[in-house]
Formats: sequence, structure tokens, C-alpha cells
Amino acid sequence: MADLSVDPKKLDVAEYLAAMDAATVEGGALRTAAPPEFATMVKRTSGDQLKALDASPMRERVLETIFGRMGEAFRPDKLSSSRASLVRWHVGGESESIYETELSPTGCTVTEGTSDSEPRATMTISFPEFLKLASGNANAPMLFMTRKLKLGGDIGFASNLTNLFDIPRS
Repeated sequence: MADLSVDPKKLDVAEYLAAMDAATVEGGALRTAAPPEFATMVKRTSGDQLKALDASPMRERVLETIFGRMGEAFRPDKLSSSRASLVRWHVGGESESIYETELSPTGCTVTEGTSDSEPRATMTISFPEFLKLASGNANAPMLFMTRKLKLGGDIGFASNLTNLFDIPRS
């Protein structure tokens, strides 16, 4: 999967992790893939492979890649407010990672960790479900209804977040 053309369904978990290791290094295929390629790769990845990825060192590289590309996918023209809004993401699973996205009419700024600022919305989701959401392979309302996505703060704003980004489709 160094070029994301290898079908994850044809790989066992160890082969998948080795491929993801190559794909997530600096300049690797995951970091340079077009969003639809990423979406297709996630769609074809099994639950066991996602759990193994969650427990691996590649987890943080995958999250860095996704959050690092949010600015490119952000649609400031869809933002209904002229004020900046902070969204805090708690991505759980084998460990917890926290990212903050500040959304404003001028763009999307991402930082890792928690700031002293009060978020307008807080999203709590597991790593596998976050990958599915970020790749367009799950929808936020269904994740919320099945309690796989927890929202805090301004629920109305949080429920509209997916409309603020060009989310890939496989």
C-alpha cells in the first residue's frame, strides 16, 4: 500500500501495518494521496486492521495527516458566522489524541493539544470511527445516534461541521 493501490482486503493485519508504516512516513502515499484515494482505502480496511492501526505508532501519523489537510478541505464560505469558532476533537481508542481546529472566514487553523480557550464545540470519537467520518465512510448523525460520536457545547454548530468541509467520497 505504499501507493495506496493495494487493496487492504488482500492483506492480513501484519501486512496492512507494514504497508501503512510505509504510507505514513514523510512523503508517503497517505500523506500525498488525493482525498478519494484515502476514502477508498479506509472503506476497504477491515475492523481488525483499523484496531491494529489504532494500537500502532502509525496512529499519530495518520491523525497528523488528516488534521494537517483540514485547512485544504475547509469551506469558509459555508461558515454562517464571522467570528472564529474553536472545535476540540478528542480522538480516543487505544490512546487519546486531542486536536483543536479554529474555523474562521479566513481559514482553518489546526493545533495539537488543548489550549486555554473555551471550545464552541467538542467532538469525542474513537480512532476507527474518526477515520470513517473523515473519509466520508460514515455520517455524523448516525454516529451520534449510535453513541459513537459524542458532542458537547453548541450542538447546532457541531451538527453542521461536516458541511464546512469537502469530505472525500470513495
